[in-house]
Amino acid sequence: MGFRRHRRPITIEVAGAGPAEVIAAVRERGAVVVGGTRVSFHVSDAGRVRARLPVPSPTHMAPHLTARLVAADRGTVLTGQIRESYLEVAYSYLYYGLAGLLALAVLPILAFEGGPRNPGLYVCGVGALLLGHVGFLTTRHRRVAFAANAPDLDRAAHLLLALRDRPRPGGHPEPTPPLPTGPSPDGPPAPPDGPAPPDGPPRDAREHAAAPGDPAPGRPRPSGLRPATPE
Repeated sequence: MGFRRHRRPITIEVAGAGPAEVIAAVRERGAVVVGGTRVSFHVSDAGRVRARLPVPSPTHMAPHLTARLVAADRGTVLTGQIRESYLEVAYSYLYYGLAGLLALAVLPILAFEGGPRNPGLYVCGVGALLLGHVGFLTTRHRRVAFAANAPDLDRAAHLLLALRDRPRPGGHPEPTPPLPTGPSPDGPPAPPDGPAPPDGPPRDAREHAAAPGDPAPGRPRPSGLRPATPE
């Protein structure tokens, strides 16, 4: 009938990092984006982690993550569950409960209120069928929605704990080592492959050298005069 909360266990191992370091990293990042949706994480000093997807609609509550960070042999392990909201289960209880009350109201109408001639009999009967159908659709929608949203929350937790560039416990990133300076211990670098450049000025400079009689570079040549040609 769908009266139980849907659950999905989650276990993530963070190798080479202690609980204090993982807590600092989670607080430093705070949130990740999965499928265009921002998922925020909250962690306590004791290592309790909570996260919830944004509410998709007023009539549907997204699942939430409740987990704990514990120390392990090779680092830290996050263990917990992704659970369906209590409000989702309450919707199923509400519709099925109302359908049951209307169905029970049919019995005294049949016994004491005129039986089939009483219009309340049909109102209660049709109402019970409609509310029962709505409860069935709500239960099926809960199952489909949880199966669609729980993997996003699981993937967000894995992205958050991917600590390749994790900060130090103080909240500052690991310093980048400076580049080496000064002469190389292996000696000067080897010259590049290929022929050595020719001595003297560049080829373009020789081709564009000023001819005898030309004015100095930057000065205009007098109009109507041609450069003197040596005999």
